[in-house]
Amino acid sequence: MKNLLRTIVGCLFLFLLCVSTHARIVFDSKRTDGKTRHIYMMDDNGRNVRRITDPSFHDRDPNWFPDGKRILFKRDLTRGSPIRRNAEFYILDLESGKERRFMEHHHTDSAPALSPDGKQLVFDSLRDGKYDIYVFNFESGEVKNLTKNGDHSASYYADWSSNSKKIAYTNEGVDGHTIWIMNADGSQKHQVTPRRLPQFFLGRPSWSPSGKYIMYSEQEREPDFLKPPVAMRLMILNVQTGGIKVHDFPRETVFSSFSCWMGDDRTVLLSMNEDWRDETAYYDIYRYDLPSQKLTNLTKQPKGDYDPRWISDKVLSVSPVGKQPMQWGKLKKAIQSRG
Repeated sequence: MKNLLRTIVGCLFLFLLCVSTHARIVFDSKRTDGKTRHIYMMDDNGRNVRRITDPSFHDRDPNWFPDGKRILFKRDLTRGSPIRRNAEFYILDLESGKERRFMEHHHTDSAPALSPDGKQLVFDSLRDGKYDIYVFNFESGEVKNLTKNGDHSASYYADWSSNSKKIAYTNEGVDGHTIWIMNADGSQKHQVTPRRLPQFFLGRPSWSPSGKYIMYSEQEREPDFLKPPVAMRLMILNVQTGGIKVHDFPRETVFSSFSCWMGDDRTVLLSMNEDWRDETAYYDIYRYDLPSQKLTNLTKQPKGDYDPRWISDKVLSVSPVGKQPMQWGKLKKAIQSRG
């Protein structure tokens, strides 16, 4: 009986050790050489930072697959040149470290976002001569233009609802910027935010885990774009009511275009520079609590961290990186054999 009890206690200890895996964040960063971006991973408390992609390339825009075992990212073979881009999407298997390129790319493909069910990928591209939102189906390999913009508008920065049924995106016209929502097949497009003048720059909309809110950043600039920013705001749109909660930040604060939620509708991750006037200040990854408006710097490093994506430890505890999954069938057999 004592041996059986020891076996049970030991197995429970191993199980608890397995599920104690921290939730994780992937992001891209210039911390290797201060110039070229690579993909990094860390625990969601900012610890255990490590690079996970080849330093020979320029990699950015990481996305978690829902199983927590793979990461999709964009590799820019021209190292991010604003004039000539050569973007391709890759999938990294975290256990083997192997990377593979997939789909037929256009050199302007950008800002990839995986659906929460892992079945589709949205991105923006100039494939048809205007910036449109495209969707790639992993099963069929089909690529479809969802927005088909005319001559006077552009769509970019798409993100999925938590049930993979809707897509939010930024739309830019000659008279300003707005956030729109459409079904995953491109139907029922409709505008959900007031139109903002051209000097307002809107970041990527990010859907909350419950589906009730969409977060996006708004930077206000002078009509003369060479002048400093006027204001930086984080906007929380209530999808059902259309109301917008505004979180104002100091004028010297600047966000990157991409942000994400952390498992509930209360906490978000931002890539932020707290003082653009300081030449020694760089972007870091911050955790921001919406109710208290408390900011916590998770990275605190001097070369620039961007584009965070969070995944739950409930996913990672099933099969943490570098470890085999705990199977209750094997646990029961071990206990029974001791009995």
